[in-house]
Amino acid sequence: GDASKGSGAGRAVEEWTVGEVGMFLDGMRDVFGDKTDKYKAAMREEDVDGKALVELGGDDLKELGLSLGHRKLLLKALHQRQLEINAGGPTTVAGGGSSD
Repeated sequence: GDASKGSGAGRAVEEWTVGEVGMFLDGMRDVFGDKTDKYKAAMREEDVDGKALVELGGDDLKELGLSLGHRKLLLKALHQRQLEINAGGPTTVAGGGSSD
């Protein structure tokens, strides 16, 4: 299906709000299953927005209650999303672009 719809698609991960981080987790519901809502609540509780999300390491995610397997999968999916965004078309680069 179209998993890329809605969940912060096209925007740099660092620009995501806490809500968009939640949407990203929602998109991984097939991986996280019934733990998804627990993870979303934990991230909201700890004010994890996009800027914070990209800084999270395994220990941080452990503190948020993610299992080892889910930590690995989340970091992998996040990395994948960043690659997609970086590869995906004209994004505004600091210092002005020469698009026109």
